[in-house]
Amino acid sequence: MRRGAKSDTRRATDVGAWCISPSCLSCPTLATRMTAPPPDDIMLLFFEHIVRVESADTLWPAMAYEHNTAKAPFAVAAVCRRWRELALSTSALWTYFGFPPADEIDWRHHQRAELLRLRAGNAPIDVVFGWRSERYAAALKNNAARSIFDEILSMGSRWKNVVLHVSRS
Repeated sequence: MRRGAKSDTRRATDVGAWCISPSCLSCPTLATRMTAPPPDDIMLLFFEHIVRVESADTLWPAMAYEHNTAKAPFAVAAVCRRWRELALSTSALWTYFGFPPADEIDWRHHQRAELLRLRAGNAPIDVVFGWRSERYAAALKNNAARSIFDEILSMGSRWKNVVLHVSRS
């Protein structure tokens, strides 16, 4: 073994975090780096990946309500205190205003719409809302759906993508 090689090995052991050898696994520096939570900016990238609204090329031609996309920011915020604080401080996570057809909406959806409006701040929003033609009469009688629709209309200046399903009759 060369004299310089031994010196390089010792230097790597001293640094600890950059050495992969088994003798370094007990190094406190390495253990700290491996167990420390990721920084907030990395966590926010992770959240945005989970919560992101599909691109216009995939979601919007389908013109469909996505249940998983609608519940994603709430699921992220429910994991732990740190995730909740980060999620609540990031308005971009709360911009998908997607709702099932109007005749299926109840007051839980109305409460979700209010939370989304508050948490989205002034960020541009994506909207998916519809009145199914075969149940148009039932949808018109649904006060929760009409209230959500009015709320969405009041935020018209913030619309980024909008899909409104309406009856032809």
